[in-house]
Amino acid sequence: MADELRKSFRDGKKYYKTEYQSHCEDDKSQCPDHCRKFGLSDPNDPDFQEHCAHQHLLTCPQCDDITSCLEKVYQIIKAGETLSFYSDEQQDDLLYDVKRASDAIKEWKAHIMRSVNQECAKKDIIGKLDQTSCFLIIDWAVKFLQLRYREKQSDWYGKRELSWHISSVITRSQSNTTEVISYAHLFDQCTQDWYAVTSILENLLEHLKVRNPLLQKVYLRSDESRCYHNNLLIAAMKDVGKRVGVAVDSYHYSEPQSGKDICDRILCPMKTSICTYCNEGHDVLTAVDMRDSLTKHPAKGTTAAISVVNESRNTLSVHKIEQFSSFHNFRYESSGLRVWKSYGIGKEKPISHDDIYTKHQTPTMLLIPESQGFMIIPGSAKSRIAQKHARRSKIRHNCSNPLYMGALMLSRPLSKHIFSKLNQFDAIRRDWAQKFASVDIGYSKACSSNSTKLQTSEVPATASLSLHQGWALSKPRSNARFSENVREYLTALFTLGERTGQKADPTQVAAGMRIANKESNERLFSREEWLTKTQVQSFFSRLAVKRRQGQGVIDLSDEQDEDVQCLQRAF
Repeated sequence: MADELRKSFRDGKKYYKTEYQSHCEDDKSQCPDHCRKFGLSDPNDPDFQEHCAHQHLLTCPQCDDITSCLEKVYQIIKAGETLSFYSDEQQDDLLYDVKRASDAIKEWKAHIMRSVNQECAKKDIIGKLDQTSCFLIIDWAVKFLQLRYREKQSDWYGKRELSWHISSVITRSQSNTTEVISYAHLFDQCTQDWYAVTSILENLLEHLKVRNPLLQKVYLRSDESRCYHNNLLIAAMKDVGKRVGVAVDSYHYSEPQSGKDICDRILCPMKTSICTYCNEGHDVLTAVDMRDSLTKHPAKGTTAAISVVNESRNTLSVHKIEQFSSFHNFRYESSGLRVWKSYGIGKEKPISHDDIYTKHQTPTMLLIPESQGFMIIPGSAKSRIAQKHARRSKIRHNCSNPLYMGALMLSRPLSKHIFSKLNQFDAIRRDWAQKFASVDIGYSKACSSNSTKLQTSEVPATASLSLHQGWALSKPRSNARFSENVREYLTALFTLGERTGQKADPTQVAAGMRIANKESNERLFSREEWLTKTQVQSFFSRLAVKRRQGQGVIDLSDEQDEDVQCLQRAF
Protein backbone atom coordinates (compact mmCIF):
# COMPACT_ATOMS: atom_id res chain seq x y z
CA MET A 1 0.00 0.00 0.00
CA ALA A 2 2.76 2.45 0.95
CA ASP A 3 4.71 1.77 -2.25
CA GLU A 4 1.59 2.30 -4.35
CA LEU A 5 0.86 5.60 -2.66
CA ARG A 6 4.44 6.79 -3.12
CA LYS A 7 4.31 5.87 -6.81
CA SER A 8 0.99 7.69 -7.23
CA PHE A 9 2.37 10.83 -5.60
CA ARG A 10 5.52 10.72 -7.75
CA ASP A 11 3.42 10.30 -10.89
CA GLY A 12 1.14 13.12 -9.79
CA LYS A 13 4.06 15.44 -9.17
CA LYS A 14 5.45 14.63 -12.60
CA TYR A 15 2.02 15.22 -14.17
CA TYR A 16 1.63 18.66 -12.58
CA LYS A 17 5.11 19.66 -13.73
CA THR A 18 4.64 18.55 -17.35
CA GLU A 19 1.31 17.60 -18.89
CA TYR A 20 -1.17 19.49 -16.72
CA GLN A 21 -0.02 22.86 -17.98
CA SER A 22 -0.71 21.81 -21.57
CA HIS A 23 -4.10 20.38 -20.65
CA CYS A 24 -5.15 23.75 -19.20
CA GLU A 25 -4.50 25.59 -22.46
CA ASP A 26 -7.93 24.57 -23.75
CA ASP A 27 -10.61 26.86 -22.27
CA LYS A 28 -13.40 24.65 -23.64
CA SER A 29 -12.43 21.39 -21.97
CA GLN A 30 -15.24 19.17 -20.76
CA CYS A 31 -13.15 18.23 -17.73
CA PRO A 32 -13.63 20.65 -14.80
CA ASP A 33 -10.00 20.12 -13.76
CA HIS A 34 -8.82 21.56 -17.10
CA CYS A 35 -11.48 24.12 -18.09
CA ARG A 36 -10.12 27.62 -17.41
CA LYS A 37 -13.50 29.30 -17.83
CA PHE A 38 -14.99 27.06 -15.16
CA GLY A 39 -12.06 27.17 -12.77
CA LEU A 40 -11.45 30.94 -12.94
CA SER A 41 -15.03 32.27 -12.97
CA ASP A 42 -16.13 34.01 -9.80
CA PRO A 43 -19.48 32.46 -8.76
CA ASN A 44 -20.31 35.49 -6.59
CA ASP A 45 -19.71 38.28 -9.13
CA PRO A 46 -21.37 38.30 -12.60
CA ASP A 47 -18.71 40.71 -13.92
CA PHE A 48 -16.08 38.02 -13.54
CA GLN A 49 -18.07 35.02 -14.70
CA GLU A 50 -17.80 33.10 -17.95
CA HIS A 51 -20.55 30.59 -18.64
CA CYS A 52 -19.39 27.51 -20.53
CA ALA A 53 -21.36 26.41 -23.60
CA HIS A 54 -20.43 22.80 -22.85
CA GLN A 55 -21.02 20.39 -20.01
CA HIS A 56 -18.29 19.07 -17.75
CA LEU A 57 -18.92 15.35 -18.03
CA LEU A 58 -15.35 14.05 -18.26
CA THR A 59 -12.94 13.38 -15.45
CA CYS A 60 -9.15 13.31 -15.51
CA PRO A 61 -7.64 10.03 -14.21
CA GLN A 62 -4.37 11.73 -13.25
CA CYS A 63 -6.06 14.51 -11.28
CA ASP A 64 -8.47 12.10 -9.62
CA ASP A 65 -5.63 9.75 -8.75
CA ILE A 66 -3.87 12.50 -6.80
CA THR A 67 -6.97 13.55 -4.88
CA SER A 68 -7.99 9.97 -4.15
CA CYS A 69 -4.51 9.21 -2.80
CA LEU A 70 -4.70 12.19 -0.48
CA GLU A 71 -8.09 11.01 0.71
CA LYS A 72 -6.76 7.48 1.28
CA VAL A 73 -3.88 8.74 3.41
CA TYR A 74 -6.27 10.84 5.48
CA GLN A 75 -8.67 7.96 6.02
CA ILE A 76 -5.87 5.52 6.91
CA ILE A 77 -4.55 7.84 9.60
CA LYS A 78 -8.03 8.65 10.84
CA ALA A 79 -9.05 5.00 11.13
CA GLY A 80 -5.79 4.00 12.79
CA GLU A 81 -6.39 0.30 12.17
CA THR A 82 -3.07 -0.42 10.43
CA LEU A 83 -1.03 2.19 12.32
CA SER A 84 -0.04 2.54 15.94
CA PHE A 85 0.25 5.94 17.62
CA TYR A 86 1.86 7.02 20.85
CA SER A 87 -1.21 9.05 21.73
CA ASP A 88 -4.31 10.61 20.28
CA GLU A 89 -2.42 13.88 19.99
CA GLN A 90 0.08 12.33 17.60
CA GLN A 91 -2.76 11.04 15.44
CA ASP A 92 -4.43 14.46 15.38
CA ASP A 93 -1.09 16.08 14.52
CA LEU A 94 -0.66 13.79 11.54
CA LEU A 95 -4.19 14.52 10.35
CA TYR A 96 -3.43 18.23 10.64
CA ASP A 97 -0.24 17.84 8.58
CA VAL A 98 -2.02 15.78 5.91
CA LYS A 99 -4.73 18.41 5.58
CA ARG A 100 -2.15 21.18 5.27
CA ALA A 101 -0.25 19.20 2.63
CA SER A 102 -3.48 18.50 0.71
CA ASP A 103 -4.37 22.19 0.69
CA ALA A 104 -0.87 23.04 -0.58
CA ILE A 105 -1.16 20.52 -3.44
CA LYS A 106 -4.56 21.91 -4.42
CA GLU A 107 -3.18 25.44 -4.36
CA TRP A 108 -0.28 24.34 -6.56
CA LYS A 109 -2.75 22.96 -9.08
CA ALA A 110 -4.75 26.20 -9.05
CA HIS A 111 -1.54 28.21 -9.40
CA ILE A 112 -0.65 26.30 -12.58
CA MET A 113 -4.04 27.06 -14.12
CA ARG A 114 -3.79 30.75 -13.22
CA SER A 115 -0.28 30.90 -14.69
CA VAL A 116 -1.45 29.40 -17.98
CA ASN A 117 -4.35 31.85 -18.15
CA GLN A 118 -2.15 34.89 -17.48
CA GLU A 119 0.27 33.73 -20.17
CA CYS A 120 -2.60 34.04 -22.66
CA ALA A 121 -2.42 37.81 -22.20
CA LYS A 122 1.23 37.77 -23.21
CA LYS A 123 0.52 35.65 -26.30
CA ASP A 124 -2.39 37.88 -27.39
CA ILE A 125 -0.35 41.06 -26.99
CA ILE A 126 2.64 39.76 -28.94
CA GLY A 127 0.28 38.56 -31.65
CA LYS A 128 -1.13 42.05 -32.28
CA LEU A 129 2.08 44.08 -32.02
CA ASP A 130 2.94 46.39 -34.91
CA GLN A 131 5.28 49.32 -35.57
CA THR A 132 3.10 51.67 -33.50
CA SER A 133 3.05 49.56 -30.34
CA CYS A 134 5.43 47.79 -27.96
CA PHE A 135 5.26 45.39 -25.02
CA LEU A 136 7.16 46.12 -21.80
CA ILE A 137 8.02 43.40 -19.28
CA ILE A 138 9.60 44.94 -16.18
CA ASP A 139 11.25 43.59 -13.06
CA TRP A 140 13.66 44.63 -10.32
CA ALA A 141 16.80 42.54 -10.51
CA VAL A 142 18.39 41.09 -7.40
CA LYS A 143 20.52 43.84 -5.91
CA PHE A 144 24.07 43.78 -7.20
CA LEU A 145 26.75 43.20 -4.56
CA GLN A 146 29.88 45.31 -4.95
CA LEU A 147 32.92 43.60 -6.49
CA ARG A 148 36.61 44.30 -6.04
CA TYR A 149 39.50 43.06 -8.11
CA ARG A 150 41.35 40.36 -6.16
CA GLU A 151 39.10 40.98 -3.22
CA LYS A 152 40.44 40.39 0.27
CA GLN A 153 38.44 38.46 2.80
CA SER A 154 38.19 41.59 4.96
CA ASP A 155 36.58 43.44 2.04
CA TRP A 156 33.72 40.97 1.93
CA TYR A 157 31.97 42.52 4.92
CA GLY A 158 30.08 45.78 4.85
CA LYS A 159 29.36 45.74 1.14
CA ARG A 160 26.68 48.02 -0.28
CA GLU A 161 24.02 46.66 -2.60
CA LEU A 162 23.18 48.48 -5.82
CA SER A 163 19.66 48.47 -7.27
CA TRP A 164 19.04 47.98 -10.96
CA HIS A 165 15.77 47.69 -12.85
CA ILE A 166 15.34 45.72 -16.08
CA SER A 167 12.78 46.66 -18.74
CA SER A 168 12.56 44.28 -21.68
CA VAL A 169 10.88 45.98 -24.66
CA ILE A 170 9.35 43.72 -27.31
CA THR A 171 8.65 45.34 -30.68
CA ARG A 172 7.84 44.28 -34.23
CA SER A 173 9.96 45.62 -37.08
CA GLN A 174 8.97 46.50 -40.62
CA SER A 175 10.04 43.03 -41.74
CA ASN A 176 7.48 41.59 -39.28
CA THR A 177 10.18 40.13 -37.04
CA THR A 178 10.04 40.38 -33.26
CA GLU A 179 12.86 42.25 -31.55
CA VAL A 180 13.74 42.42 -27.85
CA ILE A 181 15.85 45.16 -26.26
CA SER A 182 16.49 45.29 -22.51
CA TYR A 183 17.00 48.63 -20.75
CA ALA A 184 18.70 48.72 -17.36
CA HIS A 185 18.31 51.66 -14.96
CA LEU A 186 21.19 51.65 -12.46
CA PHE A 187 20.98 53.29 -9.03
CA ASP A 188 23.51 53.97 -6.29
CA GLN A 189 20.68 54.44 -3.81
CA CYS A 190 17.02 53.81 -4.48
CA THR A 191 13.86 52.84 -2.63
CA GLN A 192 12.17 50.18 -4.72
CA ASP A 193 8.65 51.57 -4.47
CA TRP A 194 5.88 52.52 -6.88
CA TYR A 195 7.24 56.04 -7.45
CA ALA A 196 10.64 54.74 -8.53
CA VAL A 197 8.91 52.41 -11.00
CA THR A 198 6.78 55.29 -12.30
CA SER A 199 9.87 57.46 -12.80
CA ILE A 200 11.64 54.64 -14.64
CA LEU A 201 8.70 53.97 -16.95
CA GLU A 202 8.20 57.66 -17.76
CA ASN A 203 11.87 58.02 -18.67
CA LEU A 204 11.81 54.82 -20.71
CA LEU A 205 8.68 55.81 -22.65
CA GLU A 206 10.23 59.18 -23.48
CA HIS A 207 13.32 57.38 -24.80
CA LEU A 208 11.23 54.94 -26.83
CA LYS A 209 9.16 57.77 -28.29
CA VAL A 210 12.32 59.55 -29.47
CA ARG A 211 13.71 56.31 -30.89
CA ASN A 212 10.44 55.47 -32.66
CA PRO A 213 8.23 58.53 -33.39
CA LEU A 214 5.49 56.21 -34.67
CA LEU A 215 5.02 54.68 -31.22
CA GLN A 216 1.46 55.27 -30.00
CA LYS A 217 0.56 52.39 -27.71
CA VAL A 218 2.30 50.38 -25.00
CA TYR A 219 1.37 47.26 -23.01
CA LEU A 220 2.82 46.58 -19.55
CA ARG A 221 3.47 43.36 -17.64
CA SER A 222 5.16 42.64 -14.32
CA ASP A 223 4.91 40.43 -11.27
CA GLU A 224 2.76 41.24 -8.24
CA SER A 225 5.40 42.80 -6.00
CA ARG A 226 4.18 45.65 -3.85
CA CYS A 227 6.04 48.21 -5.92
CA TYR A 228 4.05 47.12 -9.00
CA HIS A 229 0.68 45.82 -7.79
CA ASN A 230 -0.79 48.87 -6.10
CA ASN A 231 -3.34 51.64 -6.66
CA LEU A 232 -0.77 54.38 -7.08
CA LEU A 233 1.20 52.89 -9.98
CA ILE A 234 -1.95 51.93 -11.89
CA ALA A 235 -3.27 55.48 -11.55
CA ALA A 236 0.08 57.14 -12.29
CA MET A 237 0.59 55.33 -15.61
CA LYS A 238 -2.46 57.06 -17.06
CA ASP A 239 -0.89 60.46 -16.37
CA VAL A 240 2.51 59.30 -17.67
CA GLY A 241 1.01 58.14 -20.96
CA LYS A 242 -0.71 61.49 -21.51
CA ARG A 243 2.47 63.49 -20.94
CA VAL A 244 4.69 61.33 -23.12
CA GLY A 245 2.16 60.95 -25.92
CA VAL A 246 2.11 57.15 -25.73
CA ALA A 247 -1.19 55.62 -24.61
CA VAL A 248 -0.91 52.88 -21.99
CA ASP A 249 -3.35 50.29 -23.28
CA SER A 250 -3.26 47.71 -20.47
CA TYR A 251 -1.32 46.41 -17.49
CA HIS A 252 -1.16 42.66 -16.80
CA TYR A 253 0.29 40.91 -13.77
CA SER A 254 1.85 37.48 -13.91
CA GLU A 255 1.56 34.76 -11.31
CA PRO A 256 4.38 34.42 -8.77
CA GLN A 257 7.44 32.61 -10.15
CA SER A 258 6.04 32.95 -13.67
CA GLY A 259 6.23 35.47 -16.51
CA LYS A 260 9.57 37.20 -15.76
CA ASP A 261 11.74 34.76 -17.68
CA ILE A 262 12.74 37.31 -20.31
CA CYS A 263 14.11 39.72 -17.67
CA ASP A 264 15.84 37.00 -15.67
CA ARG A 265 17.41 35.54 -18.81
CA ILE A 266 19.12 38.76 -19.87
CA LEU A 267 20.66 39.25 -16.43
CA CYS A 268 23.05 36.32 -16.94
CA PRO A 269 25.06 37.86 -19.82
CA MET A 270 24.96 41.28 -18.12
CA LYS A 271 26.39 39.87 -14.88
CA THR A 272 29.00 38.00 -16.90
CA SER A 273 30.05 41.27 -18.53
CA ILE A 274 30.42 42.93 -15.14
CA CYS A 275 32.47 40.03 -13.74
CA THR A 276 34.72 40.05 -16.83
CA TYR A 277 35.31 43.78 -16.38
CA CYS A 278 36.18 43.20 -12.71
CA ASN A 279 38.63 40.39 -13.57
CA GLU A 280 40.49 42.80 -15.84
CA GLY A 281 41.60 44.79 -12.81
CA HIS A 282 38.65 47.09 -12.06
CA ASP A 283 36.50 47.57 -8.97
CA VAL A 284 32.73 47.66 -9.43
CA LEU A 285 31.54 49.73 -6.47
CA THR A 286 29.05 52.21 -7.94
CA ALA A 287 26.40 52.42 -10.62
CA VAL A 288 28.91 54.28 -12.82
CA ASP A 289 31.26 51.30 -12.61
CA MET A 290 28.42 48.98 -13.61
CA ARG A 291 27.63 51.11 -16.64
CA ASP A 292 31.31 51.28 -17.62
CA SER A 293 31.55 47.49 -17.49
CA LEU A 294 28.42 47.10 -19.63
CA THR A 295 29.83 49.65 -22.08
CA LYS A 296 33.20 47.94 -22.40
CA HIS A 297 31.71 44.43 -22.57
CA PRO A 298 28.22 44.97 -23.97
CA ALA A 299 25.65 42.22 -23.86
CA LYS A 300 23.72 41.81 -27.09
CA GLY A 301 20.42 43.69 -27.10
CA THR A 302 21.03 45.58 -23.84
CA THR A 303 21.74 49.13 -22.77
CA ALA A 304 22.02 50.89 -19.42
CA ALA A 305 21.81 54.35 -17.86
CA ILE A 306 22.61 55.90 -14.47
CA SER A 307 19.44 57.14 -12.78
CA VAL A 308 18.48 59.14 -9.69
CA VAL A 309 14.88 59.27 -8.49
CA ASN A 310 13.56 62.79 -7.78
CA GLU A 311 11.41 62.19 -4.69
CA SER A 312 10.30 65.83 -4.51
CA ARG A 313 8.08 65.33 -7.58
CA ASN A 314 5.83 62.78 -5.86
CA THR A 315 2.40 64.45 -5.90
CA LEU A 316 -0.05 61.62 -6.64
CA SER A 317 -2.97 60.97 -4.29
CA VAL A 318 -5.68 58.39 -4.99
CA HIS A 319 -8.65 56.68 -3.42
CA LYS A 320 -8.21 53.09 -2.39
CA ILE A 321 -9.78 50.69 -4.89
CA GLU A 322 -11.79 48.04 -3.09
CA GLN A 323 -10.59 44.45 -3.50
CA PHE A 324 -7.61 45.70 -5.49
CA SER A 325 -5.46 42.70 -4.56
CA SER A 326 -7.89 40.38 -6.38
CA PHE A 327 -7.51 42.23 -9.71
CA HIS A 328 -4.70 41.06 -11.99
CA ASN A 329 -5.52 42.68 -15.35
CA PHE A 330 -6.22 46.36 -16.04
CA ARG A 331 -7.25 48.05 -19.27
CA TYR A 332 -7.15 51.84 -19.61
CA GLU A 333 -10.02 53.78 -21.16
CA SER A 334 -10.84 57.46 -21.55
CA SER A 335 -13.46 57.21 -18.79
CA GLY A 336 -11.43 55.12 -16.36
CA LEU A 337 -10.31 51.52 -15.91
CA ARG A 338 -11.65 48.08 -16.66
CA VAL A 339 -10.42 45.24 -14.47
CA TRP A 340 -10.39 41.43 -14.47
CA LYS A 341 -9.65 38.94 -11.77
CA SER A 342 -8.42 36.57 -14.48
CA TYR A 343 -7.52 37.51 -18.03
CA GLY A 344 -10.38 37.10 -20.49
CA ILE A 345 -12.79 35.71 -17.88
CA GLY A 346 -15.97 37.78 -17.64
CA LYS A 347 -17.09 41.05 -19.15
CA GLU A 348 -14.74 43.25 -17.08
CA LYS A 349 -15.66 45.65 -14.29
CA PRO A 350 -15.52 49.41 -14.96
CA ILE A 351 -13.99 51.90 -12.51
CA SER A 352 -14.37 55.62 -13.27
CA HIS A 353 -11.65 58.24 -12.87
CA ASP A 354 -13.65 59.98 -10.13
CA ASP A 355 -13.36 56.86 -8.00
CA ILE A 356 -9.58 56.79 -8.42
CA TYR A 357 -7.90 60.19 -8.42
CA THR A 358 -7.64 62.75 -5.66
CA LYS A 359 -4.59 64.54 -7.08
CA HIS A 360 -2.80 63.70 -10.34
CA GLN A 361 0.90 62.94 -10.73
CA THR A 362 3.13 65.65 -12.13
CA PRO A 363 6.23 64.87 -14.28
CA THR A 364 8.60 62.69 -12.28
CA MET A 365 11.77 64.17 -13.85
CA LEU A 366 14.05 61.16 -13.40
CA LEU A 367 17.60 62.53 -13.15
CA ILE A 368 20.21 61.09 -15.52
CA PRO A 369 23.74 62.56 -15.23
CA GLU A 370 25.32 63.98 -18.36
CA SER A 371 27.01 61.40 -20.58
CA GLN A 372 25.57 58.62 -18.40
CA GLY A 373 22.42 57.93 -20.43
CA PHE A 374 21.59 54.87 -22.49
CA MET A 375 24.56 53.81 -24.59
CA ILE A 376 24.36 52.57 -28.17
CA ILE A 377 22.67 49.19 -28.30
CA PRO A 378 25.21 46.51 -29.30
CA GLY A 379 24.85 45.20 -32.82
CA SER A 380 26.54 47.66 -35.15
CA ALA A 381 29.98 46.55 -33.97
CA LYS A 382 29.25 43.06 -35.29
CA SER A 383 28.18 44.20 -38.73
CA ARG A 384 31.35 42.82 -40.39
CA ILE A 385 30.79 39.42 -38.85
CA ALA A 386 27.19 39.57 -39.99
CA GLN A 387 28.37 40.32 -43.52
CA LYS A 388 30.65 37.25 -43.44
CA HIS A 389 27.73 35.12 -42.33
CA ALA A 390 25.61 36.63 -45.07
CA ARG A 391 28.22 35.66 -47.68
CA ARG A 392 28.43 32.15 -46.27
CA SER A 393 24.65 31.84 -46.31
CA LYS A 394 24.67 32.19 -50.13
CA ILE A 395 26.32 28.79 -50.44
CA ARG A 396 23.78 26.15 -51.39
CA HIS A 397 23.40 22.96 -49.35
CA ASN A 398 21.67 19.62 -49.68
CA CYS A 399 18.91 18.54 -47.30
CA SER A 400 19.89 15.65 -45.03
CA ASN A 401 16.54 13.97 -45.71
CA PRO A 402 16.94 11.37 -48.50
CA LEU A 403 13.59 12.44 -49.94
CA TYR A 404 15.02 15.89 -50.72
CA MET A 405 18.60 15.01 -51.66
CA GLY A 406 18.25 16.70 -55.01
CA ALA A 407 17.06 20.01 -53.57
CA LEU A 408 19.71 22.72 -53.27
CA MET A 409 18.86 25.53 -50.86
CA LEU A 410 20.44 28.52 -49.16
CA SER A 411 21.39 28.01 -45.53
CA ARG A 412 18.55 30.06 -44.01
CA PRO A 413 15.74 28.53 -46.14
CA LEU A 414 17.28 25.14 -45.46
CA SER A 415 17.04 25.71 -41.70
CA LYS A 416 13.38 26.59 -42.03
CA HIS A 417 12.80 23.61 -44.29
CA ILE A 418 14.32 21.18 -41.80
CA PHE A 419 11.77 22.26 -39.19
CA SER A 420 8.84 22.58 -41.56
CA LYS A 421 5.90 20.22 -41.90
CA LEU A 422 7.28 18.91 -45.20
CA ASN A 423 10.23 17.27 -43.50
CA GLN A 424 9.45 13.79 -42.17
CA PHE A 425 11.75 14.24 -39.17
CA ASP A 426 9.42 16.94 -37.91
CA ALA A 427 6.61 14.40 -37.56
CA ILE A 428 8.08 13.09 -34.31
CA ARG A 429 8.29 16.57 -32.86
CA ARG A 430 4.72 17.41 -33.85
CA ASP A 431 3.36 14.12 -32.50
CA TRP A 432 5.16 14.69 -29.23
CA ALA A 433 3.73 18.22 -28.95
CA GLN A 434 0.25 16.92 -29.76
CA LYS A 435 0.53 14.31 -27.03
CA PHE A 436 1.09 16.97 -24.38
CA ALA A 437 -1.36 19.46 -25.88
CA SER A 438 -4.44 17.39 -25.07
CA VAL A 439 -5.66 14.56 -22.92
CA ASP A 440 -4.59 11.15 -24.17
CA ILE A 441 -7.21 9.22 -26.15
CA GLY A 442 -6.93 6.34 -23.72
CA TYR A 443 -7.67 8.67 -20.83
CA SER A 444 -10.58 10.23 -22.67
CA LYS A 445 -12.18 6.82 -23.15
CA ALA A 446 -11.60 6.00 -19.52
CA CYS A 447 -13.17 9.31 -18.54
CA SER A 448 -16.21 8.67 -20.69
CA SER A 449 -16.71 5.14 -19.46
CA ASN A 450 -16.16 5.98 -15.81
CA SER A 451 -18.16 9.19 -15.67
CA THR A 452 -21.46 7.39 -15.17
CA LYS A 453 -19.96 5.07 -12.59
CA LEU A 454 -18.53 8.00 -10.60
CA GLN A 455 -21.84 9.82 -10.64
CA THR A 456 -23.74 6.87 -9.29
CA SER A 457 -21.09 5.76 -6.77
CA GLU A 458 -19.86 7.56 -3.70
CA VAL A 459 -17.40 10.24 -4.83
CA PRO A 460 -14.73 11.67 -2.46
CA ALA A 461 -15.05 15.36 -1.61
CA THR A 462 -11.89 16.16 -3.57
CA ALA A 463 -12.81 14.37 -6.80
CA SER A 464 -13.22 16.20 -10.11
CA LEU A 465 -17.00 16.01 -10.14
CA SER A 466 -17.20 17.92 -6.84
CA LEU A 467 -15.12 20.88 -8.05
CA HIS A 468 -17.06 24.12 -7.79
CA GLN A 469 -16.96 27.10 -10.12
CA GLY A 470 -14.00 29.34 -9.37
CA TRP A 471 -11.96 26.64 -7.61
CA ALA A 472 -8.71 27.93 -9.19
CA LEU A 473 -9.12 31.59 -8.13
CA SER A 474 -6.56 32.86 -5.65
CA LYS A 475 -7.92 32.75 -2.13
CA PRO A 476 -7.93 36.02 -0.18
CA ARG A 477 -5.44 36.16 2.64
CA SER A 478 -7.04 35.88 6.04
CA ASN A 479 -6.10 38.53 8.59
CA ALA A 480 -6.44 36.26 11.59
CA ARG A 481 -5.25 37.91 14.76
CA PHE A 482 -2.76 36.15 16.94
CA SER A 483 -4.02 35.14 20.35
CA GLU A 484 -2.68 36.81 23.48
CA ASN A 485 -0.84 33.63 24.36
CA VAL A 486 0.95 33.52 21.00
CA ARG A 487 1.98 37.17 21.09
CA GLU A 488 3.43 36.91 24.57
CA TYR A 489 5.35 33.77 23.62
CA LEU A 490 6.85 35.35 20.46
CA THR A 491 7.67 38.62 22.22
CA ALA A 492 9.49 36.76 25.01
CA LEU A 493 11.59 34.84 22.48
CA PHE A 494 12.44 38.00 20.56
CA THR A 495 13.43 39.86 23.73
CA LEU A 496 15.58 36.93 24.86
CA GLY A 497 17.36 36.92 21.51
CA GLU A 498 18.12 40.64 21.78
CA ARG A 499 19.57 40.28 25.26
CA THR A 500 21.71 37.22 24.58
CA GLY A 501 22.65 38.00 20.98
CA GLN A 502 21.33 34.62 19.86
CA LYS A 503 18.27 35.63 17.88
CA ALA A 504 15.49 33.11 17.50
CA ASP A 505 15.23 31.36 14.16
CA PRO A 506 11.64 31.61 12.77
CA THR A 507 11.81 28.03 11.48
CA GLN A 508 12.78 26.67 14.88
CA VAL A 509 10.20 28.86 16.62
CA ALA A 510 7.42 27.53 14.37
CA ALA A 511 8.52 23.95 15.10
CA GLY A 512 8.84 24.66 18.82
CA MET A 513 5.28 25.94 19.06
CA ARG A 514 4.04 22.45 18.16
CA ILE A 515 5.77 20.78 21.12
CA ALA A 516 5.69 23.56 23.74
CA ASN A 517 3.99 22.40 26.97
CA LYS A 518 2.78 23.99 30.17
CA GLU A 519 3.93 22.97 33.64
CA SER A 520 0.94 20.62 33.80
CA ASN A 521 2.32 18.84 30.70
CA GLU A 522 -0.57 20.16 28.61
CA ARG A 523 0.03 21.76 25.25
CA LEU A 524 0.72 25.46 25.34
CA PHE A 525 -0.88 26.08 21.92
CA SER A 526 -3.77 24.49 20.12
CA ARG A 527 -3.43 23.48 16.47
CA GLU A 528 -5.36 26.56 15.42
CA GLU A 529 -2.66 28.70 17.04
CA TRP A 530 0.28 27.07 15.29
CA LEU A 531 2.14 29.49 13.02
CA THR A 532 4.24 29.07 9.94
CA LYS A 533 7.79 30.31 9.50
CA THR A 534 6.55 33.25 7.42
CA GLN A 535 4.09 34.37 10.10
CA VAL A 536 6.75 34.24 12.82
CA GLN A 537 9.22 36.12 10.63
CA SER A 538 6.63 38.81 9.89
CA PHE A 539 5.86 39.29 13.59
CA PHE A 540 9.55 39.57 14.46
CA SER A 541 10.04 42.10 11.66
CA ARG A 542 7.22 44.33 12.91
CA LEU A 543 8.52 44.10 16.45
CA ALA A 544 12.05 45.04 15.36
CA VAL A 545 10.79 48.08 13.44
CA LYS A 546 8.75 49.18 16.43
CA ARG A 547 11.70 48.98 18.81
CA ARG A 548 14.02 50.80 16.40
CA GLN A 549 11.54 53.65 16.06
CA GLY A 550 10.98 53.86 19.80
CA GLN A 551 7.56 55.37 19.36
CA GLY A 552 4.72 55.48 16.88
CA VAL A 553 3.48 52.76 14.59
CA ILE A 554 4.41 52.50 10.92
CA ASP A 555 3.08 50.33 8.15
CA LEU A 556 0.59 48.50 10.40
CA SER A 557 -2.94 47.78 9.23
CA ASP A 558 -6.13 47.89 11.27
CA GLU A 559 -6.01 44.12 11.69
CA GLN A 560 -2.72 44.46 13.60
CA ASP A 561 -3.95 46.74 16.37
CA GLU A 562 -3.77 43.99 18.93
CA ASP A 563 -0.20 43.25 17.85
CA VAL A 564 0.66 46.89 18.47
CA GLN A 565 -0.71 46.71 22.02
CA CYS A 566 1.45 43.66 22.67
CA LEU A 567 4.51 45.48 21.36
CA GLN A 568 3.84 48.41 23.67
CA ARG A 569 3.67 46.10 26.69
CA ALA A 570 7.04 44.62 25.74
CA PHE A 571 8.95 47.75 26.77
